[in-house]
Amino acid sequence: MKTRFTDEWIEEVRSASDLIDVIGETVPLKKAGANYKGCCPFHHEKTPSFMVSPEKGIYKCFGCGEGGDVIAFVMKTQNMNFVEALEYLANRVNIEIPEQSDEIDPDQQLKKRLYELNREAAIYFYLNLKNARKAYAYFRKRSLSIETIQKFGLGYASDEWQVLKEAMLEKGYTEAEMLEAGLLSKSEKKGRTYDRFRGRMMFPIQDLRGRMIGFGGRVLDQGEPKYLNSPETKIFNKRFNLYALHLAKKDARHQGLILVEGYMDVIALHQVGLTTAVASLGTALTKEQAHLIKRYTDQVYICYDSDSAGQKATERAIQVLLDAQLEPRIILLGTAKDPDEWIQRDGVESFQQAIKTASYYVDYQLTRIRSKFTVKDDEQRVLCIRELTQYLKGLKDRTTREIYAEHLARDFQVPKGLFLGRDEDVSRVKQRERSPVSQRERSPVRNQENSSKSLTHREPLVLKSNSRSLFQEFLMMVHDQPELFGKLKIQPMVVAFIGSGFEEYVSELFPFLSEGNIHDKEEISHYFKERFEKEREMLYNSRTEFSGEVSLKVLTDYMKKIHLQYYRGLKKDREGLLQSIPLRDDEMRKMIILEIQEIMRKMNDLGTM
Repeated sequence: MKTRFTDEWIEEVRSASDLIDVIGETVPLKKAGANYKGCCPFHHEKTPSFMVSPEKGIYKCFGCGEGGDVIAFVMKTQNMNFVEALEYLANRVNIEIPEQSDEIDPDQQLKKRLYELNREAAIYFYLNLKNARKAYAYFRKRSLSIETIQKFGLGYASDEWQVLKEAMLEKGYTEAEMLEAGLLSKSEKKGRTYDRFRGRMMFPIQDLRGRMIGFGGRVLDQGEPKYLNSPETKIFNKRFNLYALHLAKKDARHQGLILVEGYMDVIALHQVGLTTAVASLGTALTKEQAHLIKRYTDQVYICYDSDSAGQKATERAIQVLLDAQLEPRIILLGTAKDPDEWIQRDGVESFQQAIKTASYYVDYQLTRIRSKFTVKDDEQRVLCIRELTQYLKGLKDRTTREIYAEHLARDFQVPKGLFLGRDEDVSRVKQRERSPVSQRERSPVRNQENSSKSLTHREPLVLKSNSRSLFQEFLMMVHDQPELFGKLKIQPMVVAFIGSGFEEYVSELFPFLSEGNIHDKEEISHYFKERFEKEREMLYNSRTEFSGEVSLKVLTDYMKKIHLQYYRGLKKDREGLLQSIPLRDDEMRKMIILEIQEIMRKMNDLGTM
């Protein structure tokens, strides 16, 4: 059904929803004057550039540009549409949702019925556990507390053919709805329907909003299949969901997600306080699940079972996560078969230490390859080097390839070029490494580190000391006329101030001025007094007397000069880097040339403004 919301009702929900509380559930916020700040939930950053204004009822990230009100935040972070976000917020603040119109959307109505049906089935399975001594004893034997059983809604499906069907019919649900929800199966020969889950311990599966979308069932005695999940339905697609993510998402951004294989592994970790554990739903990790993970964190720990199947699943998961721009770490289980056994045998402290020492995915793969060979045997040694070389060749980041080739060359006592697949013979490699040319000019690692940074993070140059007055004059004008800052057509870049001595100061000053929080120089001085005493002294002790009035044009001209100075230095650095890259490295030279062209384009744009 389609819901009609009046503007007044929408505003009531928006006003009643505490923006700080809602955002604070996802982002740790710190008070910053009249506002709050934190690390942006929409892109990876270490220095907070995400600002929240409770007075204005909006948020804004000065790093990626995302912004909006409380409704927009819920839509973005919870993957909801406008109506779903409004209903979510209304329920959160106990505001009655207006009655729906007579216009019926059959698909939405069916989905609503399926959510309700699954919820009733979950309650039925949970209550049934009390009468299933064997199933209850199994959970208790696995050291699950009563509170944990309740939290995850664990239950039992009786080993009978019609019991759930009859119970749900009594509650007013139809056979067709139960078939649609995947709770019933249908005999092809006789056309009769029967309970899909029989004689199984039941694990309810919930979506990000906590709605019941399906079930996983584990056989209690001997039987096949050992695990049985709900089929795909209108509300359940296992490729797009992760078990317990609705519980793990709150702490995921700061602790990362622990990816395990089974329901019991997830539950065991949550019970001991490791509440960011999740599991895929009976399938290998999918690209959709990887993108779902990326919405909440860039930090992923894979902790699959230690058997051969688990190791293969780990290798597949690594590649899926890499394709989603995630670089996983792998928790090594040692002699434990799975995380649940580890916790029961060695305790939570031991597992927490394993998280801290988890292997970077490249280290894990290289160790796995080396373990397949006896490197003391020359033939095995050659085969090992070939496979290691093939693996390094597949790494997209050249800096990573160079660094690990260096490590392997040291371990195997061979030239690094062998691991990089270079055509040079050993004598040429050794001659180059003995060359008196400075490492800065010739070292592939040094060159690639610089070029990699140029293409990703762009480490800015440290500016000469005689440039400092330019920054001081600009900041003094900003202090004198802060209202002009928000009118600048050029978006001020904090990165252009690195080397000025004011980089940390402007990283906090600029977002505040852009939001219009500070209106005069006394207020600026008071607010930043304690944290930036040194920077304030640098400004006020070397104050420049300006000739003429501070205008928007003057301020813009200074901003142009600062940006142009930054781009000139960056261009010079890249041109030097280009000269140091061998002519045969055509791919890298092309990338550096493209970057220089992009820098020149930005300089030209500044000149025409």
